[in-house]
Amino acid sequence: MSILTAFPRPAHTRAHRPASIAIGAAMAAAVAAMMATVPLAAAAAAQVVSFEATAAGSFWIPGDVGSSPLFVVQESGDGSESALGALHYELSVVQNMARPPSGCGPSSSTGASGAGVLTLPDGALSLHRSTGTSCFAFPLLEVEESWVVDGGSGHYRGASGRLLRRMTGDVRFGTATGSFSGSLKLPR
Repeated sequence: MSILTAFPRPAHTRAHRPASIAIGAAMAAAVAAMMATVPLAAAAAAQVVSFEATAAGSFWIPGDVGSSPLFVVQESGDGSESALGALHYELSVVQNMARPPSGCGPSSSTGASGAGVLTLPDGALSLHRSTGTSCFAFPLLEVEESWVVDGGSGHYRGASGRLLRRMTGDVRFGTATGSFSGSLKLPR
């Protein structure tokens, strides 16, 4: 004997059985329709694209270097990404002269933190720096930084990824030239 026959339903629920069966069937169909679209939505959820850009700009130090081993460097400029078009960048980084990178001369520094924005024609990428080194041999700086993409605006809302930035700067003129390369995971 099953549990259904051992405890039959009261008579008043039997009268509503056709309506409850119809409601249950409609709910099952709705759930099945939603589940059928989940794999398509998940497959279309993200697109990984290569990011290769060149850029040139200017940098400046808005404070006194030497009174503390930590100092801020501001940089902005323009460039072009091979597939996405023109870009503008704004970066602000904190450098630490108390931790010079190995193999670099005096006044070299490592990155302590940083934030930035890459603005493209269809939105902007929000960045934060995870690592960075700046090797100084007057008059040039050789900079290598790893940046994490942590969202953005427009087409880049919800974007993620990693970019490597290489830059050469000339301290006499405050000029910078370099590149950003890596990959982005873009929502569709």
